[in-house]
Amino acid sequence: MTNSTAPTDEGKRRYPETGGYLTAFVDPIACTCQPTCQPICTGECGCEACGVLFAEFCDEAGCAAETESELERARWRYRGEPIEPR
Repeated sequence: MTNSTAPTDEGKRRYPETGGYLTAFVDPIACTCQPTCQPICTGECGCEACGVLFAEFCDEAGCAAETESELERARWRYRGEPIEPR
């Protein structure tokens, strides 16, 4: 693998088929999630692999995530949660 960061045990659980790496792109990215992370992580824990997948979702879904409010709504949508009005 070209990524120097090793996946955590939680990362290996989340990406078992690739040993803890997101391999959907050119260079594998290690999942560094912890057991305390959301079941569907958007990278807020600092995990680059989950953050990349979330960013890809936002791009494909046309979710603007430029403000904190928009980012939170995009997270709700990504996780399949009801979007609460503010």
